[in-house]
Amino acid sequence: MSPVNLEMLQHEVGEAVAGRPGGAVSLAFGMAQIFGSLPGMGGLLDYWYHFAIMFEALFIVTTIDAGTRVGGFLVQEFGGRHGSGM
Repeated sequence: MSPVNLEMLQHEVGEAVAGRPGGAVSLAFGMAQIFGSLPGMGGLLDYWYHFAIMFEALFIVTTIDAGTRVGGFLVQEFGGRHGSGM
């Protein structure tokens, strides 16, 4: 499988992304292309790309935070340590 439009997209967003692992970059490129195709948004492809990367990072950090809080609560519940406040 060969990359399609990768050089053009890298130039438009101002970052070299070839060879980066994971799906975050490809998802961000896809979102940027979709939002950039809206009327009047064609020149903002670099903004939409970076917005998507930051949104993904925030989503992942929030999910990890919520998961660790729930995990800690479950450990306390099943471990028998209830916070009585006394």
